[in-house]
Amino acid sequence: MGGVEGDVAPVSVPQRMRVTLVGKFRAGVDNNNIELGRKAQALIGYMLLTSSHQVPRSRFVGLLWSEKDDSLAKGSLRTTLSEIQREFRTVGCTQFQADPLTISFDIDRVDCDLTSVITDAERGAVHPLLLTRRNLTNDVLEDVENVDPGFSSWLAEARGEIHDRLIAALTKLLPPEEAMIVSPNALDAAKAINGLNNENE
Repeated sequence: MGGVEGDVAPVSVPQRMRVTLVGKFRAGVDNNNIELGRKAQALIGYMLLTSSHQVPRSRFVGLLWSEKDDSLAKGSLRTTLSEIQREFRTVGCTQFQADPLTISFDIDRVDCDLTSVITDAERGAVHPLLLTRRNLTNDVLEDVENVDPGFSSWLAEARGEIHDRLIAALTKLLPPEEAMIVSPNALDAAKAINGLNNENE
């Protein structure tokens, strides 16, 4: 009677990751940085910028190793995937998985600076980065833009789409021309638009 209950194993809570895409790529959890090579950074950046939870492995063969023989490119991809999984595990992150056909990344458990900038603008707020960093979209993944010609072409297009998306969202925050009083938020929106478009200076 009255046996002693065994200890209940604590539930493992997946760590929330933070990633910086504007300027120098950085990733980490709390005070622990994740060190990744440039191809690995580009791969993670692609999945965050495209809001992709799952991508075929073949997509990255052409995106990051477009000038390599197919078999060599696939081998390089395997090495990069192993690097990402190893580095993520060291800080307790389980967001990233790879199987023989696809690569999965739970981006809903990632705090990304650029995602916050876009989300804020579309919700009617001006993120501080838009006020402190001019030509912000030109700085997206700037350290890895030349990792491969295929990636460079894709990134140039992605930057253009992000720029247009931000301008559209920020323009909605501007007051009508006949407005007598301009809110601080509208002023910030005007400054942000000016910062994104040099021709508006």
